[in-house]
Amino acid sequence: MSDFIIRECTREDMGLVLSFIRELAVYEKMIDEVVVTEDLLYDQLLVKKLSACVLAFEDNVPVGFALYFFNFSTFLGKNGLYLEDLFVRPAFRGKGYGKKTSFSFSGYCQTAQLRQDGMVSAQLEHTGNRFL
Repeated sequence: MSDFIIRECTREDMGLVLSFIRELAVYEKMIDEVVVTEDLLYDQLLVKKLSACVLAFEDNVPVGFALYFFNFSTFLGKNGLYLEDLFVRPAFRGKGYGKKTSFSFSGYCQTAQLRQDGMVSAQLEHTGNRFL
């Protein structure tokens, strides 16, 4: 049985995060729109902490990533979590890693007392094979 882990990204992971972003852009046929750099990722994810990123690994091999940020419900007065991107490399799809990563955010929402409907995803309407 494979060892699957999810962890927050670190400064040393910025190259890996950028490579996942590029792979996602190729998948979406949007590679020409990628202008982000490792320095910009570091600034946004780890210095300003305006967004966050987790990485998924199978037996220490990087298999996917998820990028998210927090939002706020004016009427409820509670934060939620917006899952901007979730990507699993094609060779690792079909193993449930996308679902495991997604479900880890559900648990985080409960622990952090975010509103229950707060986990919204750009991919819920366009999942394709990226979640599987």
